Amino acid sequence: MDSTAACTGYYPITGIQEGFGPGGQVPARMEIDKWWNSNKEVHVNQVSLFIAALKAFQAMPITCKLSYFQVAGIHSQPHVTWDEDQGPKTKIYEGYCEHGTNRFPTWHRPYLLLFEQRLYQIMVDIIIPKFPVDQQDELKDAAKQWRLPFWDWASKRPVENGSPDYDVPQLVRLESVKIRGPEGLHWVRNPLYVFKMPDNVPMSDGKVDFRDIPQVGKIHIIHKDGGSQFQFNTCKGTSRYPPTNAAGQPNSRTFIEGYQDNDSIMRSLRDFSIASTGQSDSNTAVVTSVVNGGNLTSALREAFYRVIVMPNYETFSNSSFNNGNPVPAWDSIEALHGLIHGLCGGAIINGTGYGHMAQVPVAAFDPIFWLHHCNVDRLFAIWQAIHPKEQSPEYWFASSEDARKDLKPFRKDKAGTYWNSDDVYDTTKLGYTYSDLPRKRRSHDGTGCNLDDKQLNALKTRINELYGATRSCQQIAALTKVRPGILTLKAACTAAPRAKKIKAQVPKGYEKDRIDDYDYLANIKYERFALDGRPFTVHILIGKVPEKETPDDGIEYKNVVGDVYNFVAPIAEKDRISGGCANCRAQAEKKLQSTGQIVLTNALVTRHKQQLLHENSCDGTDDDVLASMKPEDVVKFLKRNLHWRVSDMNGKYVHVSSLKVVVAVGKANHYADPTKLSKYHKYKVLYEITAGQTGGANPGDNFCEETAAQG
Repeated sequence: MDSTAACTGYYPITGIQEGFGPGGQVPARMEIDKWWNSNKEVHVNQVSLFIAALKAFQAMPITCKLSYFQVAGIHSQPHVTWDEDQGPKTKIYEGYCEHGTNRFPTWHRPYLLLFEQRLYQIMVDIIIPKFPVDQQDELKDAAKQWRLPFWDWASKRPVENGSPDYDVPQLVRLESVKIRGPEGLHWVRNPLYVFKMPDNVPMSDGKVDFRDIPQVGKIHIIHKDGGSQFQFNTCKGTSRYPPTNAAGQPNSRTFIEGYQDNDSIMRSLRDFSIASTGQSDSNTAVVTSVVNGGNLTSALREAFYRVIVMPNYETFSNSSFNNGNPVPAWDSIEALHGLIHGLCGGAIINGTGYGHMAQVPVAAFDPIFWLHHCNVDRLFAIWQAIHPKEQSPEYWFASSEDARKDLKPFRKDKAGTYWNSDDVYDTTKLGYTYSDLPRKRRSHDGTGCNLDDKQLNALKTRINELYGATRSCQQIAALTKVRPGILTLKAACTAAPRAKKIKAQVPKGYEKDRIDDYDYLANIKYERFALDGRPFTVHILIGKVPEKETPDDGIEYKNVVGDVYNFVAPIAEKDRISGGCANCRAQAEKKLQSTGQIVLTNALVTRHKQQLLHENSCDGTDDDVLASMKPEDVVKFLKRNLHWRVSDMNGKYVHVSSLKVVVAVGKANHYADPTKLSKYHKYKVLYEITAGQTGGANPGDNFCEETAAQG
């Protein structure tokens, strides 16, 4: 392929319109570990082609429009236009950001399609022609059936010498991989491990100019408070959890070359749990203690589940708050996606937020970005299958005008026509589906997302199996007794246990085909640009908060039940070339509020069933042990034990004046029938838990309460 020619003119994004099976069946994007570990010859060949193509993509000159560098730069920095009108080179850049809008899921869909299409073109035009002629047909067939893999960070995967758990993909962890090449098998540097700048130059050293305009293309993030600067412009490689020095700044050499701490990502993804205890009674279904030890934290997979069952597209699609947000709809696909950005970049657990994924302006340079966003698009596709727009107006844009707005800078033909949200609704028309969804035929009428009853039931069963953490927890809890005694997480508290012992009982409302139980949520609201665009994390804790609020102490994670990461960026100063991100500037000017949600139910069930004595004091008062899951007992327990803190990227606690935390209780219906998704409804805000506390919601805040059933 002539890379120079490919960099001129409008670039039509069509998706891979090849590799369709019998009857036009659409190839599926696969989970990356399953794809990587497959022994099927077609998958083995695809892995080799993918690695070789990604290496070639990353090595392309950064001045080429279709290079990895410029495609990644569409997400934000280096703040230059992409595939715009072929007019004056002084066109003002105003950004393409759709964070905080209802186009967040739809904008990223053609963005991923562009990335996938570029890799396919490189496979076909550059990689395969290097092979002997008698091998090329086989490789072309593999390439045609290939689609971008996704990283399902919300489901547990096999772990060597242990139970399944959350983890980074195996392929991402490898510094080098053995692939098939024209000369046979050989080892190559793994382009998924780290992105290295072509020719080993810094991302911007003043010599990198775009469109012949001096000073355009600088990659940096300036914080207005004190003018501290993240020197991403010096980087030659991307980082995950880079180490910092005593001043909280990244170690210069490791940061410049790129540093990967994938084990820290793994630890940040995993729940804090306690071991299984107890034995079952052979004569009954009830056990003497707890079948599973249980989680002390909110389960990541449960957050995935709750977003899937949200019935309204406008609240599902983005994290922006409006006064009509019902209680169970404070999470969103955008908020959940932002949490993964923070966990991968290192901004949440140990305050090393200098990893590229934690920073909006440079996130897309880390190769894991594309695997992550492929899973976000998969979540969107699953949601669409559960909530087809033909069934309810709530299942798509409230405004048809919004649905037809241009998704800049992505064009669908050589004439320069932009994609819009209606255009990208049906993935089968774009040439792909997902392995969770039926291998449907390519749609020509926009109905490729629709499933028949059998397909829909199979999908719901899979969702329950993979992501129904609260469903599983409360089904088990209905058949278990409360621990006879108390359990402490701190040895000093064991000497003074004065908690009540709770008699075992199966909850009222337990039926053969359905369990009705309480559901508890912590909802969080804050101003998106509260710290002038600095990202921050809201931590929700049950138990003692560290006494010293300094960067060195960080967060005691055993007491943190969940986090909300504000994935945002400072607004670039306007100059003669760049207007900065117009969307971000508008949101900052109107003080846009964002929301997040932590499901407390699992963490509370474990604390109740295991009779955990908490650490607010060693006096062992009844309020330090959760007596039951009834609202009156939960209110008394959380008034004493629920806390929240906000930390910046260095782990330092900061004050966000707009923060509001509220707890609500509702009803959960879980069904024995695996084809039925759980329902969550009838929520009531428990203001008494948070009233009077800094950042706590008060009765006058008037949060929406009663809701129709979700699920």
